Amino acid sequence: MKKWIWSSIMLFILCVMLGNIFLMNKYEDKIYRVVSVGEFGKPKKGDIRNVLTKDGVVTSNNEETVAYNREFGLLDEILVEEGEQVTIGSSLFQYAMTDIERLEEQIKRKIEIAEAERSKIAKDIVALGSYRGTTSANQTPEAKEAAEANQRIISSQVRELELRDELLELDIEDYENQLDKLETEEASMVVQSTINGIVKSIDPSNPSEMIKILEFPYVVQGVLSEKEIRDITVGQKVYVTKDGLQHIGTISDVSQFPVDTPNLKQKESYFPFSVTVTEEPELLPFGHHLGIDIVQEESEDTTYINTSTVFRTGKEKGKVYIESNGKIKKLEVQLGIHSGSKVEIVEGLNGKELLVLKPSINMKTGTPIVLPLEGTKLHSKQLDEIGKRQIAATIGKAMLGIN
Repeated sequence: MKKWIWSSIMLFILCVMLGNIFLMNKYEDKIYRVVSVGEFGKPKKGDIRNVLTKDGVVTSNNEETVAYNREFGLLDEILVEEGEQVTIGSSLFQYAMTDIERLEEQIKRKIEIAEAERSKIAKDIVALGSYRGTTSANQTPEAKEAAEANQRIISSQVRELELRDELLELDIEDYENQLDKLETEEASMVVQSTINGIVKSIDPSNPSEMIKILEFPYVVQGVLSEKEIRDITVGQKVYVTKDGLQHIGTISDVSQFPVDTPNLKQKESYFPFSVTVTEEPELLPFGHHLGIDIVQEESEDTTYINTSTVFRTGKEKGKVYIESNGKIKKLEVQLGIHSGSKVEIVEGLNGKELLVLKPSINMKTGTPIVLPLEGTKLHSKQLDEIGKRQIAATIGKAMLGIN
C-alpha cells in the first residue's frame, strides 16, 4: 500500500479522536458513561491498634534470700528442691529438734497415764455406789447404825476419788499447755517462706544465702530509647506474645535512670521498663524471651476497611464508593485509627455495604457499574496473520462506533 494512503488513514483516525475529545468535554453531563469495577468487598469487624514493638525477657522484680543461722541449732532437713514453687508459709528447712521431741514424748506419756487413772477412778466410784446400804424402819438400831456408818465411809471414799479425779484433770490440762508451748517452739525451728515464688537455688555450704527464691508473679523487662520513653507511662496497656499466644499486661515501672552510665560517646541512652502480666502470668517461663507490643492507640471490635478503599478529604474525613442498585454511590465517612493497611471507620458505614475496593478518584454517584471481562492477549504472530488492512478497518470502526 502506498504511503499516502497510510498517512491519510492515520490523519483520519487522529481527527476522529480529537473530535471525540471535543464532544466529550462539551457534552460531558449528557454522555452515558459506565464504570468498570474489578473487585468489591465489605467492611470488616475487629481490633485495630498502633503499637510500639520491643523485645522483652521474663524475670523477677525481687529475689528473696533465706539464711541458715547456726545459733538456732543444727540443720536437720531442707524441705524444698530447686525449681519448686512455694507460697507464703511454705516450709523451707528445719533445725534439729531432738530435745524438743524427747520432752514431747515424755509429756504425752504422762497424759496417757493420767487419763488411764481417771478412767479407773470413774469405775471405782461406780463400784462403791453399788455397795451403799439402805436403812429401813424394820431394822434394829444396831443394824441401822452399822448401815449409816457404812454409807459415811463409802461417801468419804467417793469424795476422795472425785478430788483425785479433779487433780488429775488439772494435771492433764497443765501437760497440754506444756505441749502447746513445745509445739510453738518446734514451729519456730521450721523456717517458712515469706513470699510466693520459685526456688532458684539451694546451697547448704553458704549459710548466709542458703536458699534463694524468685518472687512471683514474674515481670517482663525491656528497654526504651530516649525518644520512645517520652510516650510511655505507667499503666499503659501492653500485649506480650510468647509462642503465638498473647497475654495482656500493663506498664508497671519506667526507670528514669539509664541501663548504662551516661557518657558522650554514646549516641543514645536506654532506659529499663517493666511489664506486669495480668492474664495467665504462670504461662511465662522465667528467663524466656518474647515480644512486647506497647499500645499507643487502640479500638476493639470496630469497623475498618483497607486504606486503598478510601480517599481522604480531611484529617479525619474521607469518602468511599459503594454499589447501590447497580450504580456507583459515594459515601462520606469519618475516619479513626490508621494502622498499616487498615483504617478505622468511626461513622458512615453500617458494615453491610458492598465497597469498591480500588476506586478511581473521578467516579461519580449514579454511574452504572460493569464487570470487566478477562481479555485475551494477542501474540505478534497472530497480528501478522490478521493483516494491516483488517487492523486499520477494525480501529476505524471502533473509533466511529460502527458495529
